[in-house]
Amino acid sequence: RAGRDTDAVAAYQKAIELNKRFAASWLGLADIYCRQARSKDAIKMFQRALNINPNDHRVWNNLGLTFLKVNAFEEAAQSFSKASELDNGFGW
Repeated sequence: RAGRDTDAVAAYQKAIELNKRFAASWLGLADIYCRQARSKDAIKMFQRALNINPNDHRVWNNLGLTFLKVNAFEEAAQSFSKASELDNGFGW
């Protein structure tokens, strides 16, 4: 799996070089970094995706989950609140 992740990271980075405004590339990196327990890097990628599309409740939720992994509870709560605000049927 490590080799495939390395290839995927390279592909996402190349995609970002070509189009920094394509949120899916940032999300792909965030997903890989989460799997690799690189939570702080994942947080940065989720935040980049949200700079492009701040209204995606799923990204806010994933950001909140990742904040929990680094014990950033206030930021997690804010992220979950934003996710819930954007999608009334989401979450709790």
